[in-house]
Amino acid sequence: MKKQLGTSELIHRIFQSKYRFGDLAVFESIALASTQVEGLRNTLSTAIVSPPGEAKTRILRDVLAMFPEQDYVLIDGAITEYHIAQESAYEDLNYKLFCINDVEDLIRSYPRRRVAGILGFLKNLIDGHAQILTKNDSVDRTAKNFGVLINVPEYLLVDARGNLRSQFLGTFFDRTVPFRFRTDWEKWRPYWDGRKLKETKLPRVKLERGTVQWDRSSSRKRISDEASNLATLKFSGLPRNIDLVTAFLCGSALLNGRDRICEADFTTLARLKKYFGWYR
Repeated sequence: MKKQLGTSELIHRIFQSKYRFGDLAVFESIALASTQVEGLRNTLSTAIVSPPGEAKTRILRDVLAMFPEQDYVLIDGAITEYHIAQESAYEDLNYKLFCINDVEDLIRSYPRRRVAGILGFLKNLIDGHAQILTKNDSVDRTAKNFGVLINVPEYLLVDARGNLRSQFLGTFFDRTVPFRFRTDWEKWRPYWDGRKLKETKLPRVKLERGTVQWDRSSSRKRISDEASNLATLKFSGLPRNIDLVTAFLCGSALLNGRDRICEADFTTLARLKKYFGWYR
């Protein structure tokens, strides 16, 4: 009897055949799934960083199309913290992945101080509560299991030395696992030239919200070790990285219909972590 593919394997196979890059689709699916895991301290927020023209937008749209619209918000174009706080379309941000299709829309539309304010507002919402001050009042927003995904063209974020540009040195990126990649076009081109890229029908993935358990006696050290390695790649400290690694593992389990972390989730982490961080 043919073995049925797990959700992560199925997603990887489909996006590998369509874009030659299934790892990004699996990572984004896990980030979305983490918003549905009850009891997490933080969900898996991320910045997807690559040079322009790497199909970030197309892959993100296809990933989101597999999931119910109630699980995410997709922003095309510029938006401010005032829009998020006051417009009815964003009234309920609980259990949602908030996706900004291109951070360039913010940078080109607003001065640096405003961009910092938007990212600061999102950072506070990741932590559960944000506030903005208007001329006459203050507006409070709360969000449970709220995560953020931002597509970032690499040249806007890092300088020629690979260091973060000054406008991004805020604490927003302490809350993320940055996923940084660059396509090897020499490997990709034969599939394009030979018309071997397939248009595969996307599956529908329904996430069952709930808790995910893990064996603390056997997994605690492994999670801590992974978080320590992650801390060498970015600016946040060990406690927050423990939360992010835990969110990744729990999101992987929930995506695949399990209520407990297993070895397959650590295997997925081992495969994807080569993309994590600012320095390649």
